[in-house]
Amino acid sequence: MHPLAFVPEPAADPRRTWSAQTASSQNAEYYRQLIEHAYDLITVVNAQGTIEFCSPSLTRVLGYRPEERVGRSFFELVHPHDLARSRQRFEQALDSRLPTPLVELQVLHRDGTWRTMESAGRVVSIDGEPRVIVNSRDVTDRKILEEQFRQAQKMEALGRLTGGIAHDFNNLLMIIQGNLQLHAEQLGGPPREELSEIAAAIESAVGLTTQLLAFSRRETTVMHPLDLHEVLRRQAPLVQRVCGRSVPLTLDLAPGPVHILSDDTRIAQVMLNLATNAGDAMPDGGTLAIRTRLLERATGVGGAVDGGIASYVCVEVSDTGHGISRADQARIFEPFFTTKPRGQGTGLGLSVVHGIVQQSGGHIEVESTPGAGTTFRLCFPLVDAAAAVAGGAA
Repeated sequence: MHPLAFVPEPAADPRRTWSAQTASSQNAEYYRQLIEHAYDLITVVNAQGTIEFCSPSLTRVLGYRPEERVGRSFFELVHPHDLARSRQRFEQALDSRLPTPLVELQVLHRDGTWRTMESAGRVVSIDGEPRVIVNSRDVTDRKILEEQFRQAQKMEALGRLTGGIAHDFNNLLMIIQGNLQLHAEQLGGPPREELSEIAAAIESAVGLTTQLLAFSRRETTVMHPLDLHEVLRRQAPLVQRVCGRSVPLTLDLAPGPVHILSDDTRIAQVMLNLATNAGDAMPDGGTLAIRTRLLERATGVGGAVDGGIASYVCVEVSDTGHGISRADQARIFEPFFTTKPRGQGTGLGLSVVHGIVQQSGGHIEVESTPGAGTTFRLCFPLVDAAAAVAGGAA
């Protein structure tokens, strides 16, 4: 039933019957066009929760044809976690006859994915029977961008905090190291065992602060144009040794050279850190694949639109390991966060990767399903090949 069927015809005026009918027909056509071309999804639901009308935008938003949903329950496609809440709001609207506030619901798309819908309803009475007109908008992409922005803000705050602490701690280590060297020179003779242990501990601490500074992007790095494919080919044997013989490596690179603005040593560190994590995720063996592909995407945080389109090279590092839970995916780039047992890892590997990728003007994403492996995607903006050659010759 079309919502315009709920609008009663105006009382006929015998003196102006023809003009009234014409105006009514024009008004009906006007509102019909508004509804049928509405961007948002408009649904009319009776008091029993049965759908009586769906606007054509249903196909664009959720993939169903309107005739497939008419006569079905409005709640069939609502996620089980949101079902009780949505029914409660529906009943409250019918009882109070007041507009419902906006509510977010997970709704099943025809392709099997869950979309986040922002919905509000209003009760109307037609022939004494209540019906709820529900306006819904797909906000899935907006929620993803908001989460990416929050994550970027959190990582930026962590970077500032971590960088400040690491910088001050590194200065203290330099003082300790200098005094230790003076003490060793005063003692003379071969280095004493306890002094050697102290020196080794200082070197280890210096290494940790260097990684923290890389994460916070406060360590000075000379950026220059480089051929990413050349670096990946050069690092492949070392990556294979890190993973071990039980994890064969496949390299699938896009045609031709691809130039990015970064540092060879830092890119090598990124690949080794990812390879180490992949190897740890596959203790019984598996496969590791490194692929590159060229693409254009919106610039901004995590690909969020900020008004421009740029060319990128995307490096995908995929393993067939035990995967990462959704809860852990939200924290894996935080410094000192690790899922490994105590004493097995510093929790800095992925935070360093995150810092280096961002320092190179790129961004990193992770896709993983527990038990089905993990894929890290590193996207770097491309630089002009001629500029790369000039930069390399300089």
